[in-house]
Amino acid sequence: MRIFGHRPQGGGEDPVAAGLASVAAMEQDGLPLGAKARIEAALTPGAPFTSTLSVSDLLLLERLGIEPVGQVMGSAFYHLGLMGMLMGSGELTSLTRASYDARSLAIERMRDEAERLGAHGVVAMHLVRRAHEWSGDLVEFTAMGTAVRLRQRIPGVDLFMAGMDLPSLAKLMARGQLPVGVAIGLCVYAFLGNWRTTWAAMSLNNQEMTDLTEMVYRARGYAMQRMRSDARELGAAGIAGCRVDLGVTEIETQNSMGGEQSGWVLEFVALGDALRPIDSTGGDDGIRPGLDLGDHGKGEGQ
Repeated sequence: MRIFGHRPQGGGEDPVAAGLASVAAMEQDGLPLGAKARIEAALTPGAPFTSTLSVSDLLLLERLGIEPVGQVMGSAFYHLGLMGMLMGSGELTSLTRASYDARSLAIERMRDEAERLGAHGVVAMHLVRRAHEWSGDLVEFTAMGTAVRLRQRIPGVDLFMAGMDLPSLAKLMARGQLPVGVAIGLCVYAFLGNWRTTWAAMSLNNQEMTDLTEMVYRARGYAMQRMRSDARELGAAGIAGCRVDLGVTEIETQNSMGGEQSGWVLEFVALGDALRPIDSTGGDDGIRPGLDLGDHGKGEGQ
């Protein structure tokens, strides 16, 4: 049995040239050559499928008449470090945009793989954010899930995506609801310390740092509003399984006098399954996200 492949006689393919060709292919139509080869192999008649699903999930899909096609993923490494000159507290719009684009790119590449497999949807989808010590300001975003086919494609839905568990998806579909995509809301907000935060941080008393609390509320408001807007663009009538992730990083910057000044950068991320009635192609303005307060141990989850 061959476990490891071997280079052909004569040295084989030049890895540098292969890498450049793969990058060119990714820039041209979204996917690197390795991903395209993997999809072609999955489409070979008789090829076994792969999935991220448990045995119970696979049996449930079988009962629902849903066929697993294969595991799909999308990945994007992004540089997230350029804040620009901090003139005061406020949203770092360039970082907010970059964080949103990075997640969207990973999801879009996963969606692209599913479409090339002829899938009707992606289930058990999750998005993971990873930072690596060796990569400095580089952050890796990976979207993964299992592509599936229905008995027949649902009118008005090109490809659905579900981050919820399969029993919940089955219940929603039985009630005429379908998760059509992932709604994302983001805000990266910087707060520069002032005399109140400095005094509170140096105090021996237990007390609320009200300025930081206000920063969290403000960032959360922006993120939740943008998640609703994202859902409307997907034609959704609601958002289920909303997950939030909050990260705070302390920074040192220069004040207007040229001295050192402490501050904090907060990233608030909200994600949820955008729901649409199966017999409708439109949404409404009354979107009500449901917040899942459970700890599912998925990191960002995100």
